[in-house]
Amino acid sequence: MADCLITNVRILDGTGREPFAGSVRVEGSRIAEVSPVPTAPRAGERTIDGRGATLMPGLVEPHAHLSFADVGSLDLTRLPVEEHLLATIRNARTMLDAGYTSALSAAAAKPRLDVVLRREIDAGRVPGPRLLANGPEITVTGGLGDTNLLHLPYHETPTFCWVADGPDAIRRVCRLLARVFAVSLPGIIVGRGSTSCSPSGSFATCGGSRARFAPAPRQAALDSAEAGASQSPGRLTLLQRRRPR
Repeated sequence: MADCLITNVRILDGTGREPFAGSVRVEGSRIAEVSPVPTAPRAGERTIDGRGATLMPGLVEPHAHLSFADVGSLDLTRLPVEEHLLATIRNARTMLDAGYTSALSAAAAKPRLDVVLRREIDAGRVPGPRLLANGPEITVTGGLGDTNLLHLPYHETPTFCWVADGPDAIRRVCRLLARVFAVSLPGIIVGRGSTSCSPSGSFATCGGSRARFAPAPRQAALDSAEAGASQSPGRLTLLQRRRPR
């Protein structure tokens, strides 16, 4: 991004103080100066007249699902990856246009959608917020996101979530996702009354049974995330999503 000076704006700086008139200087991708008084442009500096509009810091979305198109979970599974990527790119543009400049993905609907989108955004080829990419949600058989149906062939993936039972299966999924440079690993810990046995994808109780990560598989996921982080510091984290018990 070229250096620029934004003038004639009402600045909301995010500190809690009242908005004030002023100007903001941007150098590259950084805010270099916020001034409560008119500021003269430097030689050759681009100037943007805000025309009295409010200028504020970019919003941060801490729980984003850019690849969740406006369809049900079963339709997300059926959506071909080519069309799904285009929908994800459109969602990224919509989020940026709405003022969100950073997003933490809480899960992708297919394994590599977030990773590919993040690379394209970082390269400047598509518009979107700065993105902490993610892989698919990881669940257990009968857990939230297990959209397998008994009359159809069983798949670990590409169901809405990646189904993995037991410590070894969890380690395998985490390592596969780390291999494609996912930066976080989303785990779902499902409590009573939150299993997804309904074909509609809605929550339903299945005889009061539970479908959740037991302590050993959960620890396996944490260990795998830590191992990946040690190989590439700051890259892997485990996001544990808890449902009401």
